[in-house]
Amino acid sequence: MIENRSITSSPAIATKGDKKYCEGYAVLFYNEADPSTEFRSGKFAERIPANAKIDTSGFCYACLDHNEDIVLDHTEATLNLSTDKRGIRYSFPIMDNDPDHQRLDAKLTNGHVKGASFQMTNIVDEWQTVGETRVRSLKSFTLRHVSPTYLGCYRGASAELRSENEQSLEQAYLKFETQKRLNKK
Repeated sequence: MIENRSITSSPAIATKGDKKYCEGYAVLFYNEADPSTEFRSGKFAERIPANAKIDTSGFCYACLDHNEDIVLDHTEATLNLSTDKRGIRYSFPIMDNDPDHQRLDAKLTNGHVKGASFQMTNIVDEWQTVGETRVRSLKSFTLRHVSPTYLGCYRGASAELRSENEQSLEQAYLKFETQKRLNKK
């Protein structure tokens, strides 16, 4: 299963010498003191602990707002992924001769693109209930793509999107609970 996550971390244009770069955090590690580092939807929360095993060694690409028709860069070219104590940061140069890059540059400059996101697969998770909230902790996954986005987090998305996401989280939780019960037998 492939899943997307959005965060409120803003991508930005950085200048290094005479080149512009799009930079930002696609993945944020959970920090209890910072509620923006967890994904929330209804009675669900999702966290990525700093010790999660995130595979960034394979082919990974950057695209605008998860649109795979607008690939901006990839790790076999100039997309750079780096991990620090805050999360996984991405950076790629803005190309003067690429209309998609010019569009991204304009949208970052005018504030229309103000969030970041990522897509993951090969997910290993663990669930627990805290009060009335079901908390999913992502223990490992493969990073498939990073994406500067128009909406920085699901709280700004439509109720329909939240409902669809809650359904997938509910299904994942039920699958986890069923497997846990089967393992006890």
